[in-house]
Amino acid sequence: MGIWAEHFHPNVLLRWEVLGWIIASLLAVAGIVLIFDQFLAANICFALVALFFFAKIISVSLAHKENMTSSLVFSFLLCGLVGAAITATIAGVNRYREKKASEANSEHPHAKEQQENRPLSITAYLAPGYPEGFEVGGIKWKKGYYAYRVSVGGSETIQNLSLEFKGGKDVTFDGIGQLSNLPGFSSKGLRPELRIPMRGQDGRDYTFSTNDATYPPGDAPFAKNWAIFCPSLPKEMPLELLLEVEQSDGSTPYSIPPNSLHITGTYEARGESVPVDQTVVVDVTQR
Repeated sequence: MGIWAEHFHPNVLLRWEVLGWIIASLLAVAGIVLIFDQFLAANICFALVALFFFAKIISVSLAHKENMTSSLVFSFLLCGLVGAAITATIAGVNRYREKKASEANSEHPHAKEQQENRPLSITAYLAPGYPEGFEVGGIKWKKGYYAYRVSVGGSETIQNLSLEFKGGKDVTFDGIGQLSNLPGFSSKGLRPELRIPMRGQDGRDYTFSTNDATYPPGDAPFAKNWAIFCPSLPKEMPLELLLEVEQSDGSTPYSIPPNSLHITGTYEARGESVPVDQTVVVDVTQR
């Protein structure tokens, strides 16, 4: 028996003293990855547990094939119990994933109810990005970045739309550009504010804030949040935005991309100023 067969032959793997450690290890890994919301990896671990159990049950049945009827009943009953248990476990993981996704869209208890009565709607989905150096929406694309495609629409004409897109622990924006062609649009990166006292040539004291500076898309070093302004958003003519999203280490993609955007700001509609404080769920299925 060669070294591979000595350690990885089915007869070796299906011994109870080995199989017990394999099952325990797979269940431990599934529990750990669930902590980090790696639902697919957890389901794969549970499916492997089922496969090992099925293999062991069939192996035991074949070892007692002198009584074929008893072996078949044994295999049918135990495989059915294991299959039902694993199916219920995977279904529970999927329900938990859906619950987490719905919670991301209901951070504010009355947000959905408030948004239904407002003319502004915001949707977003995640795209793979563009080739390095490709310029789109005023952004010169960098290697290994994702693209958020965000559509901001109004059921009626909206004035003075001012929105701030806030990055979180796992997402930093490196630029925002416009894919539509609405006049007067502008964007700027909001860096951590640095206030610098200065004395002008007129002898008066002034304070310069880094937030007063404007930058072209994709050129605002250390900007965590980005702000956009659009003076007029015509009815049913959405503002199409492109957000360049920095990845976890700037070169490799996230295993699971960030699935929500926190957007704040104001706009004017019906002669009134309306606040915006919304968490938008990003559709990651269109990549």
